[in-house]
Amino acid sequence: MLEIDESAFSVLLHAYGKATDTPGHLQALLDGDEAARRKALNHLGYAVLHQGTPWPVTASAALVIGRILRDASITGPETAWLRRALLRWLAEFGDVAATPYQGDLVADADPPGRDVRSEIARIVADSTDEDGPWDHVVADRQRERAMWAQIMLDCRRAATHLMDVALAGLTDPDAEVRASAADAVAMLAQAAELAG
Repeated sequence: MLEIDESAFSVLLHAYGKATDTPGHLQALLDGDEAARRKALNHLGYAVLHQGTPWPVTASAALVIGRILRDASITGPETAWLRRALLRWLAEFGDVAATPYQGDLVADADPPGRDVRSEIARIVADSTDEDGPWDHVVADRQRERAMWAQIMLDCRRAATHLMDVALAGLTDPDAEVRASAADAVAMLAQAAELAG
């Protein structure tokens, strides 16, 4: 059983709002049947990393995917398709994390006198599904800029922790998994290099 800190995800956002549904999808990648796994992959592609845009939940989800790829229960030939899909997602994640940033990423992520990460967590925690937290988060321009900078920093830092799982994929018995792992290694390496 995959242990996921659901409380940490409850104060994060994906493309469609609170990321409270993301832990269940991540769990399904490991424990679900094929239909649940495919639904979870759709969630990763549409909500967690939406049209090439990372969200506050993206780095946390990527780190869980790294744990899933290390799990012995998905190493067989019957789950090669899942390993391929997860490594392709990590390649996309690495590519997005390596996107050039206009400005000073570290300074923007931590504006003086503010704890923007805590501000956002409070807004998300206090919001209801009906009013949605997104408009409240972006109502403050400095907070919005800090959030995007934090997302990029978090993704780049996560990339450094995911290199080992991508490298391990290079020795997978399945040739397509190896090819997906090679793409993931290349993209994650670019992002990790920018993590500083």
